[in-house]
Amino acid sequence: MLSRYSIVCFGGEDWWYHHPHSKTHLLKRLARTNKVLFVNSISMGLPRVSAPDFFLKIRRKLRSYARFLRRTEEGILVLTPVVIPAFGSPALRWLNRWLLAVQVRWVLRRYGMTRPLLWVAIPTAADLVGTLGEQFVIYQVSDKYDANTMDHSLSPALIEQLHRSLLAKADLVLYSGRRLFEEARESREKSRFLEQGVDFAHFARTGELAGNPPSELVGLKRPILGYFGALDFVIDQDLVRHVAARRRFGERDKT
Repeated sequence: MLSRYSIVCFGGEDWWYHHPHSKTHLLKRLARTNKVLFVNSISMGLPRVSAPDFFLKIRRKLRSYARFLRRTEEGILVLTPVVIPAFGSPALRWLNRWLLAVQVRWVLRRYGMTRPLLWVAIPTAADLVGTLGEQFVIYQVSDKYDANTMDHSLSPALIEQLHRSLLAKADLVLYSGRRLFEEARESREKSRFLEQGVDFAHFARTGELAGNPPSELVGLKRPILGYFGALDFVIDQDLVRHVAARRRFGERDKT
């Protein structure tokens, strides 16, 4: 376990409203013995106005801007930096690099964080590598970033360029998916597969509840199907309705 390090993570998500990712759980553990700064997603640019979540994204980000810099109950500093959500031109990239470097350096100085371990989980943070006096760079790959054209309007070619830049600059590359790891052809000598896991202590408690189920489940026939996660526009709503119709509360599937 790392101890007495300063860790700066550029997350691909927002700490305040996204479901926790693997890095979130790891950082919570690392925060017990290290200083940790989590930089909320600097995005890869806004989606098109016609996108179903355009205004939702803006509303969420404004709420995060209002928090700016907060400390979580685990002791992690969470920064929502002011940034222009556009990286398509060299001028905007330069401006964003300057804005981000100024804000992150201010936090590092204020909290006595020096020579950090830099953990990058979003391609648009590639320009920050080398600006923070970091001693080690981790690049976590959790998606085929250039294939995602739904969440932003940044060109796949530029995303691929930033991705390859991070592969070259990183001292360690972590792949959050087995397929991503197996298909990787570059930087194999410094690549590792970050296998997913669960909070064993948390889920082991289900054994304690076996003889005392929640009141909502008492009397329901088996099998009971459950789902934990978000229900928004990216979920297959037709599939949810299909399953709900076939597995009504307390009823077995008759087919």
